[in-house]
Amino acid sequence: MAVETGVYTTAALRGIYGRKAFKRGVEYHIMMAVAIMMMKFEAISSDLPLGPVRLQCQQLKEALHKRDPDMAKIYEDLEAFYGSHIEENENEEIGELASFFNQYLDQVEALLQIIAACRQGDWLSYLAALDNQIKYFFAADLLNYARLMPLHLAQMNELETEDPLTWEALKTGTFVVTKSYIPFTSLFTDQNLEQKIKDLKGHGGLVGLTQDESSLDRLVHTTPYLARIVKNFLSSFPSSSATSTGEHYQLSGNVSVRSSQNAVKLRSCMQMHCLGNPFVITAPLKSIVSVAIIPEAVKPDILQYPEKGQKAYEAFVNDRLLTTSTQSIWDPMKKLKLKQFINWTQKQRSRLVARSSNYERTASSWGDV
Repeated sequence: MAVETGVYTTAALRGIYGRKAFKRGVEYHIMMAVAIMMMKFEAISSDLPLGPVRLQCQQLKEALHKRDPDMAKIYEDLEAFYGSHIEENENEEIGELASFFNQYLDQVEALLQIIAACRQGDWLSYLAALDNQIKYFFAADLLNYARLMPLHLAQMNELETEDPLTWEALKTGTFVVTKSYIPFTSLFTDQNLEQKIKDLKGHGGLVGLTQDESSLDRLVHTTPYLARIVKNFLSSFPSSSATSTGEHYQLSGNVSVRSSQNAVKLRSCMQMHCLGNPFVITAPLKSIVSVAIIPEAVKPDILQYPEKGQKAYEAFVNDRLLTTSTQSIWDPMKKLKLKQFINWTQKQRSRLVARSSNYERTASSWGDV
C-alpha cells in the first residue's frame, strides 16, 4: 500500500523491513498507526454529537501548532470525555481484521514507549517499556534477544537494592547520550556510537582496518582529529538549510504535515482494499493486498501473537531465572514458529519447477549460440 499510494518506494521499504533504516522505519509505522487510528476514530465519532467535542479537538490542534500553554488543559478535558463516553464503546464486538489492527496499534505503542523513555532519559519508564517489549522477541523467535533481555532486565532491577548509587545515577538519565540542549533528543548509546562511526568514516577518512598494529594505532588516534578539522572547516561556510529554531526536528518544517497527508492516503487505500472501514463492518482476517482469506488454522497465531509471546516469556522466567528454576539460561530454546502474513501459505515444490529450470538453461544456451 505504501508503494501504491506513492508514500515510499520499493527500495525504501526494503530498507525498512530489512531493519536498516531506523528513523524511516519509525516514521513509517507511525503513519500506518495514524491511518488506522483515523479509521477507528471515524467509526467511534460517527455517534458523537457535532457540538463541543469536535470544537475542542479543533482547538487542541490549533493550540499544538501555536505551542499554546492551554493545550494541556484542553487535552485533559478531552481525555476525561474519552474515558467517560468513548472508551467503553471500544470494547464492543468487532471483526477479526479490526482486532488485528488493534493488536498492531499496541505493538507500535510499545515501540514508541521505549523510544520516548530513551529520548527523555526516564530510567523507570525504560525498564517498564522494555518489559512490555520482550514478549515480541519470543513471538518473533528472536532467540538471542529473548534469552538475554530478561536477564538484563532482572539485573537492572536488582541494582536498586544491590547498588543504590548506580541506580540513582541511572535515574538521572546517564543511561542515554545527550548531545543537544533541545528536549526529547537523547539517544541510545549504540545509536550514538553508530553516528560517531559515521563521522569517522565520512570526515575522518576511516575506510577500513588493518592487521598492522602501528598503522591501526595511528589511524585510530588520527581519525578523530581529522574529522574535527573537517567539521570545523565546513561549519565556517553559511548553511544552505534553515537555521535551527531550538525545537525538535519533528516540530519544525513540514514533517508533521507530510506525515498527516501520507496517513490520509494510507487510510483511503486501506478502506479501498478492505471494501470499507473494518471498524464499522465485520471483516474477516485477510491479507489487505491480495484479499486472500486467512485459514482458520492460522488465525490463532496471528490474532493471539502477543499473548503467546507473553506466555513464553513468563515460562522462560519461571524455568530459568528464579532461584527454584531447574534449567540454565543457556539451555536450548525452542522456537514458537508462529504463522504470520508472510509465511502462512504452504509452499510445495513440484517436479515441474526443476523441468522448467532445465528448459530455461537450455533455451539460454541456444540463445547464446
